[in-house]
Amino acid sequence: MRSILHLTFTLLITLFAVHQTYQLQQIKKTHPVKASIESGCDSKAVIEVDRTNVLFAGIENFISVRLANVPIENLEVSFSGEVTSQGNGDFALKPDKIGLHRISVKGENRQGELCQFERMFIVKHLPVIIGIGSKSGGKIWAGDMRSQRVLTAIITGVGIDGRLPIVSFHISLFREGAAIQRIYNEGETFTDASLQLVQQAQTGDFYFFSDIKVKNIDGSIRTLDNMLFEIK
Repeated sequence: MRSILHLTFTLLITLFAVHQTYQLQQIKKTHPVKASIESGCDSKAVIEVDRTNVLFAGIENFISVRLANVPIENLEVSFSGEVTSQGNGDFALKPDKIGLHRISVKGENRQGELCQFERMFIVKHLPVIIGIGSKSGGKIWAGDMRSQRVLTAIITGVGIDGRLPIVSFHISLFREGAAIQRIYNEGETFTDASLQLVQQAQTGDFYFFSDIKVKNIDGSIRTLDNMLFEIK
């Protein structure tokens, strides 16, 4: 009995394999290999980003492009932002807005045929660390809070040294049993009203920095994350 079951199972497996082979042959007949490969264009292409796997808005992002079987001097790159050829298959891209963007590469191969390739990239704002002194939130001594004079947005993680200008922000003081005090501040330097607020700091207080607006390198304005400090 066991040998009969084994023989039946083997037969079913064989029939399934034959059926799969037949289906694969039918697929190849109805869905031929891409014309680009048949015509001499290889589908392999490489787009390498200099910094990370994303692009950043408002600055030049350097990429290296290679399209198989296409001489480097024949490569062309198109993009939604500015494109500048650096030679030797290197290009500088300057996106003007965040979101999903398409990079298109094309060029004639040695047989005179046009080969093309596309890839999607995410464009983000420059990463920044917002803070007062060396802190971006959490617990802070009362004396340290009273000594603060400026709010900074430091560019980080992309090989660029610098800051984004602070346009404006709000500081709010939360104290148990007292009304909330809220001050609007223009620029990165604390105004007299803001200085008076932080100099009230005492144990148990909470300072909330909100609506923090900065100017990007491209001149656009964006709002950063809020910060909360607890006075210890």
